[in-house]
Amino acid sequence: EGYYNSRALETGYYSPTPVEGNLYKKNYRNKISEKESFKDGEVVERTKYDYKEDNALYKETRFYEDGSLSKIISYYINGGKKSKVTYKLNSYRKKLTAIYYDKSGKVIANYNFITKTGTEYKYFYKTDQVEEIKELNKGKLIKSKRYQKVYNSRNNEYVLREDIDVNSKAKFYSKEGKLIGQATFINQKPTGVMYDYKDRIEINVKNGLKDGVYKKFEYDEKTLKETGNYVNDKKHGAFIYYKRGKKQKEENYYENKKEGYSIYYSEKGKEISRLLYKKGKPFEGQKNGLYGTQKTYKNGALVKKIEQNKNQKTITQYISEKETNTTVYNLQDQVLLTYIEINNQLDGEVVQYKKNEPKYTAVFSKGKLVTGMVYLKANSRYQSEVYLKMSKEDGIIRIQTYNEEGKLLFKGEINPSLYKEYSEQILPYKLGIGAIIYHNDLFILE
Repeated sequence: EGYYNSRALETGYYSPTPVEGNLYKKNYRNKISEKESFKDGEVVERTKYDYKEDNALYKETRFYEDGSLSKIISYYINGGKKSKVTYKLNSYRKKLTAIYYDKSGKVIANYNFITKTGTEYKYFYKTDQVEEIKELNKGKLIKSKRYQKVYNSRNNEYVLREDIDVNSKAKFYSKEGKLIGQATFINQKPTGVMYDYKDRIEINVKNGLKDGVYKKFEYDEKTLKETGNYVNDKKHGAFIYYKRGKKQKEENYYENKKEGYSIYYSEKGKEISRLLYKKGKPFEGQKNGLYGTQKTYKNGALVKKIEQNKNQKTITQYISEKETNTTVYNLQDQVLLTYIEINNQLDGEVVQYKKNEPKYTAVFSKGKLVTGMVYLKANSRYQSEVYLKMSKEDGIIRIQTYNEEGKLLFKGEINPSLYKEYSEQILPYKLGIGAIIYHNDLFILE
């Protein structure tokens, strides 16, 4: 009596499999929530029941062949079949065909997922409400209707947002049901104003190409997030981006490439930097990015990058396209670390500081430690290890690992050159250290 299902039979190593018949699950209200049918020791049918607050029942049945999903039948609330979708056996739920029914049981549409031909219905989750009706011919859209679930204080409404017929017209509506855009199709190419309510984008089109004003809105579909202009499907002129209704940046384009100044603003709307672009590439000035990143360009080359987080500030000087010189500071502008990279590998001196004074120096070549001592992050499988001290002298590599409190956990030494078949490739196997050290591996000990 009461709660019962097949898995309740499983105790210890004993897991019986039903051979024939039906098993049921009940919910906390003592109503059937699932029915499983077995034949020859395999589940062949599984029906799930979902009861709404008003006791309305949503039902869905899955059918299996040789343990593989073969079809799913969904039902109208308290009614007959709503849809039947078939699946390719032994695939990851690859759909083959679908048949859709009205509430009287009459077939209203068919769809082939392989050829992408026919009319496909999509419904809001566990409801009778249509979310989308889409007609395609070999993957090409013919007609489309899309609805949105709109929440209000009284009840939920399902509002038509998009009605497209590529052989006639397209109309777009607001959540309040007001017409906010329409286009006319000639040779199945639209001219007019198109609106995508999911991406909240409004765009003028001409003969199927973007041409005219472009707008993107916040989730309220009223506050501007982006605005700009297209000419013959290419960005042209100023594109302005907003954050919480305030201008964040302005970019200028010519034939889809940045041309002219990109201007960056503070949260209060005040200009903080600008960067000149030529033929789509940064040329002169400073770019302020997200999370406090600043990049400075001169004569078309990146010469400086500043990155800042809540604990540190990192300044990278670009000596050439291949070579960089980086300094890491704390928030009191004390130097913590300096290093040189060539082709994104440590090459030259790595100096670690304490109280603004050089403390440890190591020399690297193509990412490999040559001599000296350096602190590294302990990228090991042992959580207690937080950082390690690594040194090399006369070919001998020595390491010491520490926990979060700075207590010594382990120390050892190795002579990689004597491992003739491995050389320094032995380090990951014996010590858990990469043969090549990158700047992200460096540990800053304040």
